[in-house]
Amino acid sequence: GGYAVSGVSEEGKKLAALTIPGSYEGKAVLAIEKNAFAGCENLTKITVNSNIVQLMDGAFAGAPNLAKIDILP
Repeated sequence: GGYAVSGVSEEGKKLAALTIPGSYEGKAVLAIEKNAFAGCENLTKITVNSNIVQLMDGAFAGAPNLAKIDILP
C-alpha cells in the first residue's frame, strides 16, 4: 500500500510550483485523487516521481494555469 495525494495545504495553494514526493512516512506516493489541486490558481508547474501509477480524472482541474508536469525517473 501507499499514499494518494488528496489535497494541497492553504500555504501550498499560493505556490507556483509544487513537487509531489516519491514517498511519505516510508510509504510510496502512488496516486493523485480527483480535485487534489482544487484552489491552486497560481500553480504553473508540478513535479512528480515516476512511481505515480494512478491519476484520477480531474486531478488537476483546480489548477487552471498549470502548464508543465515534470516526471522524475
